[in-house]
Amino acid sequence: MMESARPLQTAGPFRYVEWGAEVGERAPVSVLLLHGMIGGPGNWDATASALAAAGCRVLVPRLPVFERAAGEATVVALAHWTASFLDEMGIERVVAVGNSLGGHVATLLCLEHPHRVDGLVLLGSSGIDELDMGATSFRRRDRAFLRERAEITFHDPVHVTERLLDEIVAVIDDRTKALSILGLARSVKRETVTDRLGQIAVPTLVVWGRQDRVTPPAVAEAFASGIRGARLEWIDRCGHAPMMEHPEAFHRLLTAFLLQFVG
Repeated sequence: MMESARPLQTAGPFRYVEWGAEVGERAPVSVLLLHGMIGGPGNWDATASALAAAGCRVLVPRLPVFERAAGEATVVALAHWTASFLDEMGIERVVAVGNSLGGHVATLLCLEHPHRVDGLVLLGSSGIDELDMGATSFRRRDRAFLRERAEITFHDPVHVTERLLDEIVAVIDDRTKALSILGLARSVKRETVTDRLGQIAVPTLVVWGRQDRVTPPAVAEAFASGIRGARLEWIDRCGHAPMMEHPEAFHRLLTAFLLQFVG
């Protein structure tokens, strides 16, 4: 699911979904949720709802994955764009949570703008090593091929609905969007973070599906060992998107992690 159940809001050049509000006199924890390359704010609806109910302020921007020319679509540029989004929203610091490409962006936000990030949560993050999902073949209008690619994302293929496929096809059939994805996929491979993980000095939670085929378990272990003090948690019978495939298990881990930032 790419589109959120909530309508997108606009602030300057940014489009986003916001959940939650202040509870009493205590300021909520501000949580930033970042989606993957062919995803959207709707991927985080269950998580955002759970966090809002727990008293957090939750912001889910639509990353401008499709709005940039192929040569301008880089992961570092998205990290700087995210910092500008926080400026626009008047938010100084957040706990950054990212899945897949969003995890890569969250990691670079932490590295490039360390004063903006209190904590980091990674789920199936790119930035070290990931399966080639066939971005160079996205021009193919073959629904069976696209279903096969999409099913790799999940342990249980039931999550690849006809609606999800329709959304993927709509992106792939748009030449401008397809070229942006291709440029960004090349950037993901080029702008790795392996050698910089030791610079991260904030509390970090790494949550990974044991059956993740896009960013295999060895990638989770590399993130956890490279970031000082990072905690690694596994979710069984789960692929590349724990927040979609096992939302309740993920939310338990995330809310427990966020308790350290309350107060």
